[in-house]
Amino acid sequence: MGNSIYAHISDNCYAASACNLVMYDAVSQDVLQRWSHPQVPDLFVEENGPLCVYHRHNIYKPTTGLQLSRSCVLEPSTFVGSGTKIGDNTVVANSVIGRNCTIGRNVHLRNVYLWDNVVVEDDCHLQQCLLATGVVIKRNVTVTPGCVLSFEVRVGPDIKLKEGTLLQSTPDTDGFEDEPGQVEECDPSLVGKEGHGFLCRPEDEDDDEDDDAALPEDVWGRPPPSLEDEDSGPEEDDLSSVGTTSPVDDTKLFYNEVVESLQRGVEENVKCDNLILEINSSRYAYNIAMRGVIAVVTRVVLEMPLLLVTSTGSGGGEAATQPSAAEYGRKLRECLAQFRALLLNYVRDPESMADCLLGLEEFVALHEQYSTAVGGILKWMYDQELLSEESIIHWFQEHSLSTPGPAGLVRKAAAKFVQWLQEAEEESDESEEESD
Repeated sequence: MGNSIYAHISDNCYAASACNLVMYDAVSQDVLQRWSHPQVPDLFVEENGPLCVYHRHNIYKPTTGLQLSRSCVLEPSTFVGSGTKIGDNTVVANSVIGRNCTIGRNVHLRNVYLWDNVVVEDDCHLQQCLLATGVVIKRNVTVTPGCVLSFEVRVGPDIKLKEGTLLQSTPDTDGFEDEPGQVEECDPSLVGKEGHGFLCRPEDEDDDEDDDAALPEDVWGRPPPSLEDEDSGPEEDDLSSVGTTSPVDDTKLFYNEVVESLQRGVEENVKCDNLILEINSSRYAYNIAMRGVIAVVTRVVLEMPLLLVTSTGSGGGEAATQPSAAEYGRKLRECLAQFRALLLNYVRDPESMADCLLGLEEFVALHEQYSTAVGGILKWMYDQELLSEESIIHWFQEHSLSTPGPAGLVRKAAAKFVQWLQEAEEESDESEEESD
């Protein structure tokens, strides 16, 4: 037909099309995780200087104007703009918060995007959503995945938005109202008794009721789980997922392969050198950053006593019982001895030590019943020169013992060992002074 398609393949820079909110999220996470270098937040310069400062674990904070409570937690891949205030016991993860936002107490934000001047009051939970400039979330509101709130929308208090809800501050009009001067009122069951907002329907949407299910898909590029076709079979799912795996999926696949490699290492007594080759091969296959490799390997080594029990019990027809804390500690010592060379291969400098400790936190987050083993784990890693005294104390001081969640729990379990480290250092300093 004489038609041609021209393409330019770039092999030396980052490029992506944010054609929907799924891609908006994917590109944002790539930028936060520095795949787009040198186009990263800390290298953007404004009139008053750099936009922000880069911290470990892909956390970005402004140079001035940020007010963080001592008990709030910023988890990896998080950006916070200047003039923002974050209250007590609030957790922010994989999120972007704009300028002059106010986040209350006991708030959980995960995979959310807050533009400028957003207010989120106390006891709110937000996940995988976008809030435009000027949005106000009153107390005790839950915003579920797929929600988009446009400019100046107000929601709450004490309400839960349905998955995929799209709200705007003014109602849609078609130009055929019976009473042009009549003002449409907000629905309290939708936005709360103090809320202000109206359902948004794209201009090109048909009036058919069947099209309601397609609304979130038009905005996000994919339907939320509650709107997916229940009749779709596994073959359809496999075909539709080809080539669209997210970084989260890749990390999970990498984790599964590390589990398989280490399980086989125990069962067949495979040398650590061979396991390192397998893990590195999986790392390149799934494009996992080294810090992610270290955290996953550390977590899997600590989980190995539990995984071996599960794999042994899966073939006998009865559910495998989890070991007691004492039994876990005994089996863990065997696994640590076997995989010592593996850990030493990856943990070599202060940054990798921090990633190793992050893997320990992830383990405790998933297996809180074994948090009592943290002190023994740290002592073994310290004795084997896997972790330095400075790295342990610096990690311990990043959060207080009262910090909610795994960060506080793991530090409570580590407190006695860290105290012993600090006292031993003081005694060493005193003896050196006496000898002088």
